[in-house]
Parts: sequence; C-alpha cells; structure tokens
Amino acid sequence: MSANDSHGEHRWFLTLHRWAVDRREAMPLLSEHRAWVLKQHRAGNITISGPSADRSLGIMVVRARDSAAASQLLRDEPWLARGMRTVEIIPWDVHELLGVDLHTREEVKA
Repeated sequence: MSANDSHGEHRWFLTLHRWAVDRREAMPLLSEHRAWVLKQHRAGNITISGPSADRSLGIMVVRARDSAAASQLLRDEPWLARGMRTVEIIPWDVHELLGVDLHTREEVKA
C-alpha cells in the first residue's frame, strides 16, 4: 500500500510554507489563516499543521488525490492566496503512522 489510503483514493503530501514577505505583515490575517486551517482539518484535508519552532516555516500534512488537488486546496489558504507565502508540495510515501505499519496494518512493537 504506499501513501494511498485503504481505498486507494488519497495520497499524503508534506507541504512547506515559506514567507515571501516579512512575517509581521501577515499577522493581521492570522485569524483568517487559522479558520481556514481548522476548516480543512475538520474536512479531513489536513491532518497535521503548525509552524517550525522559529516560526520561519509553516508545515502541513495534506491528504489529496494527487499533487494537483493538493495545490488546488492550498490556493485558498489566505496567506498563499495573497502571495505572502510560497509552498513546496512534497508527495510522501508514509509507511508508519502513529505506531501502525501501513503496509501490514499491524501495530509497530517497540
């Protein structure tokens, strides 16, 4: 099973969001950004999100059919839509997740 879910419909993408402007310029849109991210979490499109410890990078794990669908989803993110950030979308073959081997569906033993 590579990065596909059990139905073979979605793949995982690691997305790295870099500032294209001074981060302080984007902060007035923080609540809009957070509302968009939480909406995507509720919809199952984003599974993990948050900034790097130094706040220089945003990181999201996205589930989508393909890279084009991931890109289309992210186009509406407020900071990306306004050109305040750029995004790198990396297809990711997730093999283990939260203690489960996704190839065998068995728990990974320590």
